[in-house]
Amino acid sequence: MLSRLLLLLILASSLSGCMGPAALNQALPAYDETVSQLQGQSLLLNIARARHHMAPHFTSTTSIAATFNFESSVGLTGNIPTSDKKSYASAKLELGTTIAENPTIELVPMRGEDFSNLMLSPLTDEKFRLIVNESSSMDMLIRLMGKAFLFQDDSGALVRTVRNQPNIPDEYAEYRRIASHLSSLRARNQLLLRQLTFVDSENFWLSNGLTADDALKAREAGYDYARIDETNEYRLSRTVIGNTVVTNVDPRSSSNEVRAALNEVIALTPNNYVDINIRSQGPGGDYPLRGAIQLRSFNEVLGFIARGIEEDPEFNVTADSRSKDIQGTAPNTGHWQKNPERILTVIESDEPPDANIMQVRYKGLYYSVKQAPWDLDAFNTLYLLLQMSTQTTPKRSFPITISK
Repeated sequence: MLSRLLLLLILASSLSGCMGPAALNQALPAYDETVSQLQGQSLLLNIARARHHMAPHFTSTTSIAATFNFESSVGLTGNIPTSDKKSYASAKLELGTTIAENPTIELVPMRGEDFSNLMLSPLTDEKFRLIVNESSSMDMLIRLMGKAFLFQDDSGALVRTVRNQPNIPDEYAEYRRIASHLSSLRARNQLLLRQLTFVDSENFWLSNGLTADDALKAREAGYDYARIDETNEYRLSRTVIGNTVVTNVDPRSSSNEVRAALNEVIALTPNNYVDINIRSQGPGGDYPLRGAIQLRSFNEVLGFIARGIEEDPEFNVTADSRSKDIQGTAPNTGHWQKNPERILTVIESDEPPDANIMQVRYKGLYYSVKQAPWDLDAFNTLYLLLQMSTQTTPKRSFPITISK
């Protein structure tokens, strides 16, 4: 009997010790999910603010410090009979456990340079390149991030501009057709995102020939050298990894001089432009495009979506017939064919949506994202852009500390 009681006592003590890790296993995913949900709601809230022409405001969660207090008590009461009494041994096991959680969350409003970098600075071609492989539709990215398409000549000079603004119907419709054409090429594996590579070389004359020290310095700088004939004329050369271009013809099929000249033209455009070079020799070439997509700032993206709720809604634009007729490795497939009327449908309502749908309330109205695959993908893309534009380690000056 005593051995059983001791066994129960040991078992109860061990179970109380296991409650700490179990609580942590539940808390960590819960905190992660909560922060993710709050960031999504913050993004949606700022679309609602822009809808009412109010200034945006973002807050970053810098840290969550959660303190867990685990207390347990184990007691055993009863009697053990003596040798001169005829009675049975009795015992009562008492087990008590308490868990106390005390999280402290630090929230930092974005301000100053952080706010400028996030909201006001134009999105860059680097961000476009990074996110293009995460998106199933080129059309989605171009419509969401693009402000205008600038037609250029071969020298890079501006010819004309079409803006991605529904209140300018003719320009907006042409911009949409350009987006559909590029998306159609991508859906058929006919669109390339390539960094231009070429060999940069220069000839020079050394009256005393190339010394070992000169050769070592050239190698350290990444140059190769070669002597021309039997003279003291030498050629220094190096491989240059240049700018990125969206094209329908592999740049490697062009000569070194052509690639170098194209890179020189692209280098003249700012980093918030995505260079487009759809050539007549390649697939979809009967709809040639030479120019660049000007990218919006994140604040402009939010404003575009917000105005689309009612003030300046997008409208349906069918793809150009030349886009539909492209032949490729994946004909008649791809998200480009969906070509929805709105890039992202945000629903504004007097009544709240279903409880399981992410929503925010602002100025007495409820806002939520349309629960369709395209719209959810577009909102996820917008969320990725937000995360890419936010500092990895936000500054902790003037934090808002919430102790639960």
